[in-house]
This record gives sequence, structure tokens and C-alpha cells, in this order.
Amino acid sequence: MEVGPMRGLEAWRRRLAWGGRGGSLFVGSLLAIIFLSIPVSANFPLFDVTARMRVLLVPSDTAVGTVVYRLRATDSDFDYPLHFDVNANVHLRRSLREGIKYDFRISVTDTSGDTTVVDCTLRGTTPTATAAKAAAFPRYPGLVFVPEDKKVGSVLDYIIARKNPRNARHVHLEVSGSDHFTIKHSLASPETVNATIILTQPLDFEEQVVYRIQILATCRWKFQRGYEPISTGIRLEVIQDFLYIFKDPYVDLETDTRNIAGLQLEIAVVDVQDTPPRFLLAPPSTHLNASLVPGDVVLRVHAEDGDRGAPRAVRYGLLSRRNPFAPFFRMDETT
Repeated sequence: MEVGPMRGLEAWRRRLAWGGRGGSLFVGSLLAIIFLSIPVSANFPLFDVTARMRVLLVPSDTAVGTVVYRLRATDSDFDYPLHFDVNANVHLRRSLREGIKYDFRISVTDTSGDTTVVDCTLRGTTPTATAAKAAAFPRYPGLVFVPEDKKVGSVLDYIIARKNPRNARHVHLEVSGSDHFTIKHSLASPETVNATIILTQPLDFEEQVVYRIQILATCRWKFQRGYEPISTGIRLEVIQDFLYIFKDPYVDLETDTRNIAGLQLEIAVVDVQDTPPRFLLAPPSTHLNASLVPGDVVLRVHAEDGDRGAPRAVRYGLLSRRNPFAPFFRMDETT
């Protein structure tokens, strides 16, 4: 007697529910087929289809050292240690020439040694880097002066960043180059974001005078954990119980296909009078000759202001308190 597809499936379910011998053999055979058909290292690391830089257009006047692209790659192997995704910024090392193509390769390797290589082409386009930066960042400071006694948590300055009109979400900014600063976002308008630069660690003029930081702009879409986006092939990054999908910032696709925009900022520390003078020359002991007469020079010392930003004149003097020998000597206040 033949059994239809649905009735046959129901029969197998009943045999499995009864714990029959045939059902056990079926499950064991099925598992054996599944396990044997999957190699130990079957999956190679893959570049994200939205960020693999196959053909990249970059304005030819882009400054050397600029971040021109952000790569993303994933690895779905189940070996240990697990390494699911990785980001990498691509920096421009040499000047570009308009109309010239540059062919190169990028690779990603997982912890098992599996490597994926992708051929890429970069072409220098019309020199519009300055205009592109002005379009992406309508307002940004070139140089920020901060007193060294500025309190941690203070707002130093702000940046206005414009979102990509092709994307619904606003731009996201991040800071690199120093742990002393961070970025806090707030909505300035339907098209722009206000990113304030906040001090996170104390400053000291005597330790470092200038901080050179880089502000990078991307766009990322946020979903709650467990939500499955309709689009596939886009890397998801888990940050504080949310999933983020990165999109391109504000660019002109005719001459610029970078998926990241950046600018360099300098933060100069202003010296505050908070450090006492220090001796550069001060011998701990001096032997006096018996032939000395009043008026002879017996010792020379030299000191300078501890605040080097705006050094003050140093005045010298002898400590006479609890010093019975102070009346025997006189020190010039200026030399």
C-alpha cells in the first residue's frame, strides 16, 4: 500500500515519537550524512559585499595619510578561538594622479590560516577633495585651544556633519589618535548631526603640547538585537545590545565612492601657571676655600620656570628659617 508524501512524513514522525528502532537508525544515518558532508575548514573568510573595495574612485587631491575606505570581513568557521568579524581602515600612502588607475590586492586571513584575496582597482578622479570635505562637514574647527586645567567632561568644540541624502539614517562620527577625547552626538537638523568633542582625560602641557586626532564619519543603521534585516550580505556588529549596519557617508558618486570621510584636527594645550620652578644647576654640596674674602662668588645655581608655555622670570633667595649659616651668605635675586 502506497503512502502519500504527507502521510509518509507523519508515519516517520510517529515512529520517531515511539522511539522505534527504525526511527533511531534514520536519525543516526541522517546525522552521519550531515557531519560527513561538512569539512573541518569549509568556510573561508569573506569580505563584506558592501565594503570590499573592488573599484574605488578617490579625488586626486586627497591628502596623503587620509583614510579612504573601511574594509569589513567575516569568518563563519566554528573553530576556536572564534573570530567573527574585523574592520580595517585603508590609508592613502602616496599622492594620486587624475585619471591613473592603481591595481592592487587585499587579503583577509582567519585564525585557521584560510585566506581570501580580492583584486581591487583605485582610480584618481577630479580634484574635489576639499569640496567633498566641506560638503560632508559644513562646520569643523581647524585648531582647538584648550587650557591644561580644563576639567574632564568639558566640551571643547563641535563639528557639524551632513548625512548621505541616499540614506535615511544620520551620520556617525568617531575619533581616533588619542584616548583623551571622545565624541557625543546630537541631532542638529533633519540632515545634519552635531558632534561635540569632549575631554575624557586630564591634560598636561609639560607632557604633550599638541594632540593630532582624526575624525571619521560613517553612517550606521541600528536594529534591536534579534531583528533580522531584509538585506543580506551586510555585516552586523553587536554593540551594547544593538546591531549596526554601516552605510556610506556623504559622497559624490561621480568622482568619489569612498565609504568613509575624515578630517584632521589639532588640539593645542595652553599652559597654565601651575608648575613651580625647577633647578637645572644646583650642586648638593660645596667646599669653601679658607682664602675666601667677603664679596667672592662661592656658588652658581640656575633654575627655570616649570611652566614652559609662558615662562616667568625666576627670582632666587636663601632660606633663612632654621639656618644659622644664612647670615654669612648673600644671593643675587636675578643671577
